Amino acid sequence: MQAYIIFFDKILHIWKICSNFATGMRRYIVLILIGMAACVAYAQSAAEADRLFQAGEYAKAEVIYGKLRAKSPSNALYQYRHARCAYELGDMETAAESFRKAGSRYQLTHYYLGEACMKLWRFEEAEAAYQRYLHALSEPNERVAHVQEQLSKAALYQRYMKHVAQVCIVDSVEVEKDDFLKAYKLSAEAGKLSQDKNGYITFTNQRGDRRLTVVEREGMMMLAQSERLVDSWNEPTPLPRTVNSNTAQNYPFYLSDGVTLYFATQDSLGLGGWDICVSRFNIALNTWTKPENIGLPFNSEANDYMYAEDEKSGVGYFATDRFSDPQHVRVYTFLLPDRKQYLRDMLPDTLVRYARLEAYCTAAYPEAGSQSVAHHPVRRVEEDVELTPLEKAEQQLENLRQQYADGDEEVRQQLRPAILSLEHAVDSLYEQSKKKKE
Repeated sequence: MQAYIIFFDKILHIWKICSNFATGMRRYIVLILIGMAACVAYAQSAAEADRLFQAGEYAKAEVIYGKLRAKSPSNALYQYRHARCAYELGDMETAAESFRKAGSRYQLTHYYLGEACMKLWRFEEAEAAYQRYLHALSEPNERVAHVQEQLSKAALYQRYMKHVAQVCIVDSVEVEKDDFLKAYKLSAEAGKLSQDKNGYITFTNQRGDRRLTVVEREGMMMLAQSERLVDSWNEPTPLPRTVNSNTAQNYPFYLSDGVTLYFATQDSLGLGGWDICVSRFNIALNTWTKPENIGLPFNSEANDYMYAEDEKSGVGYFATDRFSDPQHVRVYTFLLPDRKQYLRDMLPDTLVRYARLEAYCTAAYPEAGSQSVAHHPVRRVEEDVELTPLEKAEQQLENLRQQYADGDEEVRQQLRPAILSLEHAVDSLYEQSKKKKE
Protein backbone atom coordinates (compact mmCIF):
# COMPACT_ATOMS: atom_id res chain seq x y z
CA MET A 1 0.00 0.00 0.00
CA GLN A 2 2.83 2.35 0.88
CA ALA A 3 4.33 1.79 -2.57
CA TYR A 4 1.10 2.87 -4.23
CA ILE A 5 1.04 6.07 -2.19
CA ILE A 6 4.66 6.88 -3.16
CA PHE A 7 3.87 6.15 -6.78
CA PHE A 8 0.85 8.46 -6.83
CA ASP A 9 2.85 11.23 -5.08
CA LYS A 10 5.43 11.04 -7.83
CA ILE A 11 2.71 11.12 -10.48
CA LEU A 12 1.19 14.23 -8.78
CA HIS A 13 4.59 15.90 -8.55
CA ILE A 14 5.28 15.26 -12.22
CA TRP A 15 1.82 16.62 -13.09
CA LYS A 16 2.49 19.81 -11.10
CA ILE A 17 5.84 20.26 -12.84
CA CYS A 18 4.18 19.84 -16.23
CA SER A 19 1.37 22.16 -15.20
CA ASN A 20 3.80 24.87 -14.03
CA PHE A 21 5.81 24.46 -17.19
CA ALA A 22 2.68 24.84 -19.28
CA THR A 23 1.66 27.94 -17.31
CA GLY A 24 5.13 29.42 -17.76
CA MET A 25 5.06 28.64 -21.42
CA ARG A 26 1.67 30.27 -21.73
CA ARG A 27 2.93 33.39 -19.99
CA TYR A 28 6.03 33.41 -22.17
CA ILE A 29 3.93 33.01 -25.28
CA VAL A 30 1.60 35.80 -24.12
CA LEU A 31 4.59 38.10 -23.52
CA ILE A 32 5.96 37.27 -26.96
CA LEU A 33 2.59 38.00 -28.53
CA ILE A 34 2.32 41.30 -26.62
CA GLY A 35 5.85 42.25 -27.73
CA MET A 36 5.06 41.32 -31.30
CA ALA A 37 1.86 43.38 -31.16
CA ALA A 38 3.80 46.35 -29.72
CA CYS A 39 6.41 46.04 -32.47
CA VAL A 40 3.67 45.92 -35.09
CA ALA A 41 1.95 48.94 -33.55
CA TYR A 42 5.30 50.76 -33.32
CA ALA A 43 6.05 49.98 -36.95
CA GLN A 44 2.56 51.05 -37.94
CA SER A 45 3.02 54.34 -36.03
CA ALA A 46 6.34 54.99 -37.77
CA ALA A 47 4.79 54.15 -41.14
CA GLU A 48 1.80 56.40 -40.45
CA ALA A 49 4.07 59.24 -39.36
CA ASP A 50 6.11 58.84 -42.53
CA ARG A 51 2.96 58.87 -44.66
CA LEU A 52 1.68 62.03 -42.97
CA PHE A 53 5.07 63.69 -43.26
CA GLN A 54 5.36 62.92 -46.97
CA ALA A 55 1.81 64.21 -47.48
CA GLY A 56 2.68 67.50 -45.77
CA GLU A 57 0.30 66.90 -42.83
CA TYR A 58 2.90 68.16 -40.39
CA ALA A 59 0.62 68.83 -37.42
CA LYS A 60 -0.54 65.20 -37.27
CA ALA A 61 2.92 63.85 -38.07
CA GLU A 62 4.50 65.95 -35.31
CA VAL A 63 2.30 64.33 -32.66
CA ILE A 64 3.32 60.82 -33.71
CA TYR A 65 7.00 61.69 -34.09
CA GLY A 66 6.87 63.26 -30.64
CA LYS A 67 5.77 59.92 -29.18
CA LEU A 68 8.26 57.95 -31.26
CA ARG A 69 11.24 60.07 -30.24
CA ALA A 70 10.14 59.84 -26.57
CA LYS A 71 10.42 56.04 -26.86
CA SER A 72 13.63 56.17 -28.90
CA PRO A 73 15.42 59.44 -28.02
CA SER A 74 18.60 58.32 -29.78
CA ASN A 75 16.79 57.77 -33.10
CA ALA A 76 18.14 60.55 -35.35
CA LEU A 77 15.37 60.11 -37.92
CA TYR A 78 12.60 60.67 -35.40
CA GLN A 79 14.37 63.75 -33.98
CA TYR A 80 14.93 65.15 -37.47
CA ARG A 81 11.37 64.50 -38.64
CA HIS A 82 9.91 65.98 -35.44
CA ALA A 83 12.10 69.05 -35.95
CA ARG A 84 11.04 69.36 -39.59
CA CYS A 85 7.38 69.21 -38.61
CA ALA A 86 7.88 71.95 -36.03
CA TYR A 87 9.82 74.00 -38.58
CA GLU A 88 7.11 73.70 -41.23
CA LEU A 89 4.50 74.67 -38.63
CA GLY A 90 6.48 77.79 -37.70
CA ASP A 91 7.55 76.67 -34.21
CA MET A 92 11.22 77.62 -34.55
CA GLU A 93 12.13 77.14 -30.88
CA THR A 94 10.98 73.51 -30.87
CA ALA A 95 12.50 72.95 -34.30
CA ALA A 96 15.93 74.25 -33.26
CA GLU A 97 15.92 72.12 -30.10
CA SER A 98 15.05 68.93 -32.01
CA PHE A 99 17.53 69.65 -34.83
CA ARG A 100 20.28 69.93 -32.22
CA LYS A 101 19.30 66.53 -30.78
CA ALA A 102 19.19 64.94 -34.25
CA GLY A 103 22.98 65.13 -34.56
CA SER A 104 24.83 64.96 -37.86
CA ARG A 105 23.48 61.80 -39.45
CA TYR A 106 21.35 63.76 -41.89
CA GLN A 107 22.97 66.65 -43.78
CA LEU A 108 19.72 68.62 -43.95
CA THR A 109 19.70 68.77 -40.15
CA HIS A 110 22.40 71.46 -40.27
CA TYR A 111 20.68 73.30 -43.10
CA TYR A 112 17.33 73.56 -41.33
CA LEU A 113 18.96 74.34 -37.99
CA GLY A 114 20.59 77.30 -39.73
CA GLU A 115 17.24 78.35 -41.19
CA ALA A 116 15.49 78.10 -37.82
CA CYS A 117 18.22 80.05 -36.02
CA MET A 118 18.11 82.79 -38.64
CA LYS A 119 14.41 83.25 -37.97
CA LEU A 120 15.13 83.30 -34.24
CA TRP A 121 17.90 85.88 -34.81
CA ARG A 122 20.54 83.57 -33.36
CA PHE A 123 22.98 84.44 -36.05
CA GLU A 124 26.16 82.95 -34.59
CA GLU A 125 24.53 79.53 -34.22
CA ALA A 126 22.99 79.86 -37.69
CA GLU A 127 26.38 80.65 -39.19
CA ALA A 128 27.95 77.59 -37.53
CA ALA A 129 25.12 75.32 -38.70
CA TYR A 130 25.41 76.53 -42.29
CA GLN A 131 29.16 75.97 -42.23
CA ARG A 132 28.66 72.39 -41.02
CA TYR A 133 26.15 71.83 -43.81
CA LEU A 134 28.57 73.09 -46.48
CA HIS A 135 31.45 71.09 -44.99
CA ALA A 136 29.41 67.86 -45.15
CA LEU A 137 28.52 68.27 -48.83
CA SER A 138 30.36 66.05 -51.27
CA GLU A 139 29.34 68.28 -54.18
CA PRO A 140 27.36 71.55 -54.55
CA ASN A 141 23.57 71.44 -54.80
CA GLU A 142 20.71 73.86 -55.36
CA ARG A 143 20.80 75.07 -51.72
CA VAL A 144 24.40 76.29 -51.75
CA ALA A 145 23.64 79.71 -53.28
CA HIS A 146 20.95 80.34 -50.67
CA VAL A 147 23.26 79.22 -47.87
CA GLN A 148 25.96 81.62 -49.05
CA GLU A 149 23.42 84.45 -49.01
CA GLN A 150 22.31 83.48 -45.53
CA LEU A 151 25.91 83.41 -44.30
CA SER A 152 26.44 86.95 -45.59
CA LYS A 153 23.19 88.03 -43.96
CA ALA A 154 24.15 86.39 -40.66
CA ALA A 155 27.50 88.18 -40.65
CA LEU A 156 25.78 91.50 -41.47
CA TYR A 157 23.22 91.13 -38.70
CA GLN A 158 25.88 90.19 -36.18
CA ARG A 159 27.59 93.52 -36.89
CA TYR A 160 24.35 95.46 -36.50
CA MET A 161 23.43 93.63 -33.31
CA LYS A 162 26.49 95.14 -31.66
CA HIS A 163 24.98 98.62 -32.11
CA VAL A 164 21.27 98.47 -31.31
CA ALA A 165 20.09 102.00 -30.64
CA GLN A 166 18.18 102.74 -27.45
CA VAL A 167 14.81 104.07 -28.58
CA CYS A 168 11.89 105.14 -26.40
CA ILE A 169 8.69 104.53 -28.36
CA VAL A 170 5.81 106.64 -27.09
CA ASP A 171 3.14 105.82 -29.66
CA SER A 172 2.40 103.64 -32.66
CA VAL A 173 -0.51 103.59 -35.05
CA GLU A 174 -1.45 101.35 -37.96
CA VAL A 175 -2.60 103.28 -41.03
CA GLU A 176 -3.34 102.60 -44.67
CA LYS A 177 -0.17 102.46 -46.71
CA ASP A 178 -1.45 104.93 -49.33
CA ASP A 179 -2.23 107.52 -46.66
CA PHE A 180 0.42 106.86 -44.03
CA LEU A 181 1.61 110.49 -43.80
CA LYS A 182 -1.50 111.40 -41.82
CA ALA A 183 0.24 109.83 -38.82
CA TYR A 184 3.08 112.38 -39.04
CA LYS A 185 2.16 115.37 -36.88
CA LEU A 186 5.03 117.64 -37.88
CA SER A 187 5.19 121.25 -36.73
CA ALA A 188 5.73 123.97 -39.30
CA GLU A 189 9.34 124.33 -38.13
CA ALA A 190 10.08 120.72 -39.17
CA GLY A 191 8.98 121.16 -42.77
CA LYS A 192 6.24 119.55 -44.83
CA LEU A 193 5.78 116.10 -46.37
CA SER A 194 3.49 115.14 -49.25
CA GLN A 195 2.98 112.02 -51.37
CA ASP A 196 1.95 111.76 -55.02
CA LYS A 197 -0.07 109.02 -56.73
CA ASN A 198 3.10 107.02 -57.47
CA GLY A 199 4.04 106.93 -53.79
CA TYR A 200 6.91 109.39 -54.27
CA ILE A 201 7.54 111.71 -51.33
CA THR A 202 8.25 115.42 -51.56
CA PHE A 203 9.82 117.22 -48.63
CA THR A 204 9.66 121.03 -48.39
CA ASN A 205 11.80 122.77 -45.80
CA GLN A 206 10.45 125.05 -43.09
CA ARG A 207 11.27 128.21 -45.06
CA GLY A 208 9.51 126.92 -48.13
CA ASP A 209 12.42 127.71 -50.45
CA ARG A 210 13.92 124.25 -50.97
CA ARG A 211 12.45 120.87 -51.58
CA LEU A 212 13.47 117.31 -52.29
CA THR A 213 11.54 115.16 -54.72
CA VAL A 214 11.90 111.80 -56.46
CA VAL A 215 12.54 111.72 -60.19
CA GLU A 216 12.95 108.81 -62.60
CA ARG A 217 16.23 108.97 -64.48
CA GLU A 218 18.25 106.27 -66.22
CA GLY A 219 15.87 103.60 -64.98
CA MET A 220 16.37 104.71 -61.36
CA MET A 221 14.35 106.44 -58.67
CA MET A 222 16.61 109.32 -57.72
CA LEU A 223 16.44 112.07 -55.11
CA ALA A 224 16.47 115.51 -56.70
CA GLN A 225 16.60 119.00 -55.22
CA SER A 226 14.97 122.19 -56.47
CA GLU A 227 14.95 125.82 -55.34
CA ARG A 228 12.02 128.19 -55.24
CA LEU A 229 12.16 131.14 -57.59
CA VAL A 230 9.90 134.18 -57.39
CA ASP A 231 6.70 132.38 -58.33
CA SER A 232 7.78 128.86 -59.31
CA TRP A 233 10.28 126.07 -58.70
CA ASN A 234 13.28 125.42 -60.88
CA GLU A 235 13.89 122.06 -62.54
CA PRO A 236 14.83 119.38 -59.97
CA THR A 237 18.52 118.48 -60.05
CA PRO A 238 19.39 114.94 -59.00
CA LEU A 239 21.70 114.67 -56.03
CA PRO A 240 25.11 113.14 -56.80
CA ARG A 241 25.63 109.41 -57.18
CA THR A 242 27.07 109.33 -53.67
CA VAL A 243 23.46 109.60 -52.48
CA ASN A 244 21.71 108.07 -55.49
CA SER A 245 23.90 104.99 -55.36
CA ASN A 246 21.17 102.35 -55.81
CA THR A 247 18.31 101.69 -58.16
CA ALA A 248 15.67 103.16 -55.84
CA GLN A 249 15.71 106.09 -53.41
CA ASN A 250 12.64 107.68 -51.81
CA TYR A 251 11.23 109.16 -48.58
CA PRO A 252 13.60 112.15 -48.13
CA PHE A 253 13.71 114.36 -45.05
CA TYR A 254 16.09 117.21 -44.19
CA LEU A 255 16.83 118.09 -40.59
CA SER A 256 16.55 121.73 -39.64
CA ASP A 257 20.35 122.07 -39.89
CA GLY A 258 19.95 121.89 -43.68
CA VAL A 259 22.81 119.43 -44.13
CA THR A 260 21.57 116.15 -42.63
CA LEU A 261 19.49 114.09 -45.03
CA TYR A 262 17.50 111.00 -44.10
CA PHE A 263 16.01 108.86 -46.83
CA ALA A 264 15.21 105.24 -47.66
CA THR A 265 16.93 103.09 -50.23
CA GLN A 266 16.62 99.57 -51.56
CA ASP A 267 20.21 98.61 -50.91
CA SER A 268 21.28 95.05 -51.63
CA LEU A 269 23.76 95.36 -48.73
CA GLY A 270 21.07 96.56 -46.31
CA LEU A 271 18.96 94.53 -43.92
CA GLY A 272 16.24 93.96 -46.51
CA GLY A 273 13.49 95.82 -48.39
CA TRP A 274 13.60 99.59 -47.90
CA ASP A 275 16.19 100.68 -45.32
CA ILE A 276 16.57 104.10 -43.71
CA CYS A 277 19.91 105.80 -44.35
CA VAL A 278 21.53 109.10 -43.45
CA SER A 279 23.94 111.29 -45.40
CA ARG A 280 25.40 114.71 -44.61
CA PHE A 281 26.49 117.55 -46.84
CA ASN A 282 30.03 118.76 -46.26
CA ILE A 283 29.87 122.49 -46.95
CA ALA A 284 33.65 122.93 -46.96
CA LEU A 285 34.19 120.19 -49.56
CA ASN A 286 30.87 120.66 -51.35
CA THR A 287 30.28 116.88 -51.21
CA TRP A 288 27.89 114.39 -49.62
CA THR A 289 29.07 111.70 -47.24
CA LYS A 290 28.49 108.09 -48.15
CA PRO A 291 25.02 107.09 -46.86
CA GLU A 292 25.01 105.05 -43.66
CA ASN A 293 22.35 102.54 -42.68
CA ILE A 294 20.97 103.77 -39.34
CA GLY A 295 20.69 100.18 -38.17
CA LEU A 296 18.51 98.49 -35.57
CA PRO A 297 15.78 98.81 -34.44
CA PHE A 298 14.78 101.30 -37.13
CA ASN A 299 15.57 98.91 -39.98
CA SER A 300 14.70 95.27 -40.48
CA GLU A 301 14.36 92.66 -43.22
CA ALA A 302 10.96 94.22 -44.00
CA ASN A 303 10.33 97.70 -45.47
CA ASP A 304 11.31 100.58 -43.18
CA TYR A 305 11.16 104.18 -44.35
CA MET A 306 10.14 107.83 -43.91
CA TYR A 307 12.31 108.80 -40.98
CA ALA A 308 11.52 112.33 -39.77
CA GLU A 309 12.38 114.43 -36.73
CA ASP A 310 10.45 117.30 -35.19
CA GLU A 311 12.84 119.11 -32.89
CA LYS A 312 10.17 121.49 -31.63
CA SER A 313 7.97 118.71 -30.23
CA GLY A 314 10.95 116.52 -29.38
CA VAL A 315 9.74 113.46 -31.26
CA GLY A 316 10.66 111.51 -34.36
CA TYR A 317 8.72 109.22 -36.69
CA PHE A 318 9.37 106.25 -38.94
CA ALA A 319 7.18 103.74 -40.77
CA THR A 320 7.50 99.98 -41.13
CA ASP A 321 5.43 97.16 -42.57
CA ARG A 322 7.10 94.48 -40.43
CA PHE A 323 4.00 94.27 -38.20
CA SER A 324 1.25 94.86 -40.76
CA ASP A 325 -0.60 93.33 -43.67
CA PRO A 326 0.20 94.42 -47.25
CA GLN A 327 -2.36 97.25 -47.18
CA HIS A 328 -1.15 98.87 -43.95
CA VAL A 329 1.98 100.15 -42.25
CA ARG A 330 2.74 101.01 -38.66
CA VAL A 331 4.07 104.47 -37.87
CA TYR A 332 6.09 104.79 -34.66
CA THR A 333 6.58 107.96 -32.66
CA PHE A 334 9.70 108.07 -30.48
CA LEU A 335 11.42 110.52 -28.18
CA LEU A 336 14.42 112.34 -29.62
CA PRO A 337 17.35 111.56 -27.32
CA ASP A 338 19.86 114.17 -26.21
CA ARG A 339 22.53 111.87 -27.61
CA LYS A 340 22.53 108.52 -29.34
CA GLN A 341 22.93 105.58 -26.99
CA TYR A 342 23.28 101.86 -27.61
CA LEU A 343 21.91 98.97 -25.59
CA ARG A 344 24.56 97.18 -23.57
CA ASP A 345 24.86 94.30 -21.07
CA MET A 346 21.66 92.52 -22.08
CA LEU A 347 20.82 88.88 -22.42
CA PRO A 348 20.86 87.84 -26.09
CA ASP A 349 17.13 87.10 -26.29
CA THR A 350 16.29 90.41 -24.62
CA LEU A 351 18.51 92.30 -27.02
CA VAL A 352 16.72 90.60 -29.91
CA ARG A 353 13.38 91.83 -28.55
CA TYR A 354 14.66 95.39 -28.65
CA ALA A 355 16.31 95.00 -32.03
CA ARG A 356 13.06 93.70 -33.53
CA LEU A 357 10.95 96.34 -31.72
CA GLU A 358 9.08 93.61 -29.87
CA ALA A 359 9.93 95.25 -26.54
CA TYR A 360 7.99 98.36 -27.55
CA CYS A 361 5.21 96.88 -29.61
CA THR A 362 1.77 97.62 -28.09
CA ALA A 363 -0.12 95.49 -30.64
CA ALA A 364 -0.05 91.75 -31.29
CA TYR A 365 3.02 90.74 -33.24
CA PRO A 366 1.70 88.71 -36.22
CA GLU A 367 3.36 86.01 -38.25
CA ALA A 368 5.64 87.18 -41.04
CA GLY A 369 5.04 84.73 -43.85
CA SER A 370 5.75 81.24 -42.56
CA GLN A 371 7.79 82.56 -39.68
CA SER A 372 6.16 82.59 -36.29
CA VAL A 373 7.91 84.86 -33.86
CA ALA A 374 7.65 85.35 -30.13
CA HIS A 375 6.49 88.68 -28.79
CA HIS A 376 5.95 90.56 -25.55
CA PRO A 377 2.87 92.76 -26.05
CA VAL A 378 1.44 94.97 -23.34
CA ARG A 379 -1.14 92.83 -21.56
CA ARG A 380 -4.61 94.26 -21.05
CA VAL A 381 -6.26 92.79 -17.95
CA GLU A 382 -9.45 93.42 -16.02
CA GLU A 383 -9.32 95.75 -13.01
CA ASP A 384 -10.41 93.04 -10.58
CA VAL A 385 -7.48 90.79 -11.52
CA GLU A 386 -4.40 91.12 -9.33
CA LEU A 387 -1.54 92.45 -11.42
CA THR A 388 2.09 91.47 -11.17
CA PRO A 389 4.64 94.29 -10.70
CA LEU A 390 5.61 93.89 -14.37
CA GLU A 391 1.99 94.15 -15.52
CA LYS A 392 1.41 97.22 -13.34
CA ALA A 393 4.51 98.92 -14.75
CA GLU A 394 3.52 98.07 -18.32
CA GLN A 395 0.01 99.42 -17.75
CA GLN A 396 1.38 102.64 -16.26
CA LEU A 397 3.78 102.99 -19.17
CA GLU A 398 0.99 102.54 -21.69
CA ASN A 399 -1.09 105.20 -19.92
CA LEU A 400 1.81 107.65 -19.93
CA ARG A 401 2.43 107.03 -23.61
CA GLN A 402 -1.21 107.76 -24.36
CA GLN A 403 -1.08 110.97 -22.33
CA TYR A 404 2.08 111.94 -24.19
CA ALA A 405 0.48 111.33 -27.57
CA ASP A 406 -2.61 113.40 -26.64
CA GLY A 407 -0.83 116.19 -24.74
CA ASP A 408 0.61 119.54 -25.77
CA GLU A 409 4.31 120.43 -25.69
CA GLU A 410 4.27 121.42 -22.01
CA VAL A 411 2.67 118.11 -21.02
CA ARG A 412 5.15 116.19 -23.14
CA GLN A 413 8.10 117.92 -21.52
CA GLN A 414 6.78 116.91 -18.09
CA LEU A 415 6.08 113.30 -19.10
CA ARG A 416 9.31 112.60 -20.94
CA PRO A 417 11.53 111.84 -17.89
CA ALA A 418 8.82 109.66 -16.32
CA ILE A 419 8.40 107.64 -19.52
CA LEU A 420 12.14 107.06 -19.83
CA SER A 421 12.40 106.02 -16.18
CA LEU A 422 9.42 103.67 -16.40
CA GLU A 423 10.78 102.16 -19.62
CA HIS A 424 13.93 101.10 -17.73
CA ALA A 425 11.82 99.79 -14.85
CA VAL A 426 9.79 97.58 -17.21
CA ASP A 427 13.00 96.20 -18.71
CA SER A 428 14.37 95.37 -15.26
CA LEU A 429 11.13 93.69 -14.14
CA TYR A 430 10.97 91.69 -17.34
CA GLU A 431 14.50 90.37 -16.77
CA GLN A 432 13.61 89.42 -13.18
CA SER A 433 10.45 87.64 -14.34
CA LYS A 434 12.37 85.73 -17.00
CA LYS A 435 15.02 84.56 -14.53
CA LYS A 436 12.34 83.28 -12.14
CA LYS A 437 10.78 81.20 -14.93
CA GLU A 438 14.18 79.73 -15.80
